[in-house]
Amino acid sequence: MHDFIDRRGDQIGGASGILALLSIGGFAVIGAAGLAVEPGASTRDIAAAVSDGNPTLAQTGLYLDTLGSLLFVVFAACLYSRLRRAEREHGWVSLAAFGAALAMITAGLGDKAAYYAIFSRADAGLDANAAAALYDTAAGFFMLFQALSGLFLLLTGTTALRTGALPTSLARAGVAIGVVGIAAAAAPEASQLAFPFVGLWIIAASIALLRLPCPPSTVRASRRRGHETDRRSAREPSAPADVTSSSHYRIGRG
Repeated sequence: MHDFIDRRGDQIGGASGILALLSIGGFAVIGAAGLAVEPGASTRDIAAAVSDGNPTLAQTGLYLDTLGSLLFVVFAACLYSRLRRAEREHGWVSLAAFGAALAMITAGLGDKAAYYAIFSRADAGLDANAAAALYDTAAGFFMLFQALSGLFLLLTGTTALRTGALPTSLARAGVAIGVVGIAAAAAPEASQLAFPFVGLWIIAASIALLRLPCPPSTVRASRRRGHETDRRSAREPSAPADVTSSSHYRIGRG
C-alpha cells in the first residue's frame, strides 16, 4: 500500500513538472502583448511598450505563468518526497533542496508582482520612470530566481548521486547546471542564457518521476529486515537443555 501511494505521488509530481514548464509559455504571451522589455532598456523604449502594449493580454500571460509556479510547488514537493525516501533518516540535503525550491518560487512571485503593477496601470498613464523601476525590480527578482534555481538543482543532484533516487546522468547534470546557474546569476544576460537548461532538467526529472519505480524507504527497509530476522529466530529450534549436568545432579542425590 505504501509503495502504491509513493508511486502515485511520483506520477503526480512528474505531471505537475511538465505542466509547470508548459505554463512558462505565459511569458511568450506577455511578449506577444508588447509589454516585455530587455533588461536595461531605455526609458523611451519602456514608455513605448507601456503605451502601445496590450495589458489585458499581458495579464493573461502572467496568470498562466503564476499557474506554472503553483504546479512547480507540487513537483518540488513530490520530488522531495522521493529523495527523502531514498535518503537516510537524518539526512538534510533533500530538505535543503526543497527549501531552495520554495525560495525560488517566492522570488518568481516577486517578479510577477512587479509585472502585475505595470500591466494593471499601463492604461492609466503609468509614468515611464516608475515603469522602469518596476521592470528593474522584476529583473532583480529574476536574478534571485536564477541563483535559487541553481541551488535547487545542485542540492537535488547531490542527493540523487548519494542515494540513487534519480538516474546518475540526470543527477550529474543537475549538479553541473546548478553550479552554472548560480555563477550565471551574477550577470543578467548570462542568467537568461542558463535558464533554458534549468527548464530542460526539470522536464527530464519529471519524465523520470513518471517512469522510474519507487526507491525503497530506508525506514521501511530496516523494519522489514527486522521482521525477517524475528521470523527466522522464531523458526530456529531452541538449544537443548544440558541433560548431562541435570542427570549428574539426580545421580548424586540418589
